[in-house]
Amino acid sequence: MTRLKKTPGEIVMKILAFDSDLSKIERVSRKLAESGSLAVSSSSRGNIEITHSDAQKGIALETIAERLNIDMQNVMAIGDNLNDVSMLERVGYPVAMDNATEEVKQVAKYVTETNEQSGVGKAIMKLIQENNEK
Repeated sequence: MTRLKKTPGEIVMKILAFDSDLSKIERVSRKLAESGSLAVSSSSRGNIEITHSDAQKGIALETIAERLNIDMQNVMAIGDNLNDVSMLERVGYPVAMDNATEEVKQVAKYVTETNEQSGVGKAIMKLIQENNEK
């Protein structure tokens, strides 16, 4: 394995790696997750995303909601892959796309259709209808 070289003035925000050998991806993911200071996720099959543990969609969404004085129980998040889990776990209305990974679907309260089938719009309309019925 090649070590990364420090470059003065440069800050690494995210590392992406790709490999068709999924067992390598899984092995590296498990090992890196043990560090405690890294967030290890994936946005598609055969890739790994490595960021600081504070650089996650869920934390960012929570920060925005807090600044706007919106309770996270009143927030909807829609995702399809592992890098969306931290966001889906924090909101009151977690939605998975139909093409989402099984891990994402398990976190979601609702599974909508795919992007090609206007799944995002349908999820939003469903939530609006549910709130109007209350």
